[in-house]
Amino acid sequence: MIISLINMTNGAVSDELLQSAIRAVNRQIAEDFAPYWGFGAHVRLEGKTGRKRADVDPADMRGDAILYLRKNTDLSDAEGYHDRHYLGIPYGFVFLDLSAALGEDWSVTFSHEALELTADPEANLLVRGPHPVERQRSVFHWFELCDAVQEETYRNTVRPSTSSSRSSVSRDGQKGL
Repeated sequence: MIISLINMTNGAVSDELLQSAIRAVNRQIAEDFAPYWGFGAHVRLEGKTGRKRADVDPADMRGDAILYLRKNTDLSDAEGYHDRHYLGIPYGFVFLDLSAALGEDWSVTFSHEALELTADPEANLLVRGPHPVERQRSVFHWFELCDAVQEETYRNTVRPSTSSSRSSVSRDGQKGL
């Protein structure tokens, strides 16, 4: 799977810094995700380059899924999210303002959303588990593999330093790469 990343931050995140974060996330997918899950993905920067960008042109998005990096949003309960477009194209968003407001580096949210797009691109997998209140009753939960461990991060040694989200299977709790 190829995930097209579209930088829509209007220069708040330079393409150079974004490429560094992409290298860190691609390394995380290759070393911490794919060996355990048996499949992986590759994130690449797509779209217009430079400070001035026109609206997103579908021809600029050549991947199997799209991840948008945006400066602002009007959502109040998510730093990022992923879903499936009405045409069936999986997509996700990472919002700089929400990550900053919650005291988390945007690269952690980027990592989180890239891993979840890789694991469940159609956003349609469910996992059976206990009811949140009635523990003896089983219910189905959305398959969000990073949510359970989203408070944990580790530093990836790609310059400039980039933080990554933990997936539920990352390196047996080993800190750093």
